Amino acid sequence: MKGVLIFFVIVVMLGLIAALFFLSGFGFKKEERGLPPNEDQSQTPKDMMPDFSLRDYSDRSVRSFDFREKLLVINVWASWCTDCSRALKDLAKIQREYKDKISVIAINRAESRDMAKNFTDSLNISNDLILLLDPSDSFYAEIKASAMPETIFISRDGFIDEHFKGLATPDILREKIDNLLAT
Repeated sequence: MKGVLIFFVIVVMLGLIAALFFLSGFGFKKEERGLPPNEDQSQTPKDMMPDFSLRDYSDRSVRSFDFREKLLVINVWASWCTDCSRALKDLAKIQREYKDKISVIAINRAESRDMAKNFTDSLNISNDLILLLDPSDSFYAEIKASAMPETIFISRDGFIDEHFKGLATPDILREKIDNLLAT
């Protein structure tokens, strides 16, 4: 009985400590969480683009830092995703249309280089997009993705402006890109 009481007290204390930690903002000052000191916390700050270092089909390292001050459209895809082939074709068309005004990056989710390359080659888009491999699928987790495909729109200042879940039609892509270009 005494052991059960001690266990109960420990569980309650750990719960209180966890609650205090959570309510205190995880131990960070407001400024460290990306909020100005006097800003209303009810407004959610935009997330920064996730930092990444991934490899392209030629095994060259490509880092998020390489795209600083660029407007980016980043798509996460896999060959088993039924809407991904259409999404990739549409993104290639958009990249050709907008040329150097944007960079479109397509990140494959944990498939082998050969599988990913064969898929994009079959779509005839391998030369139109920046195609990256994410063998650990870490980027998908980093953006808190939950659908396929998913596309994020990154402003020139490096913030995620929009996170689109599912298939983004060319009209949707153009609208979001045009909005970012206007800012």
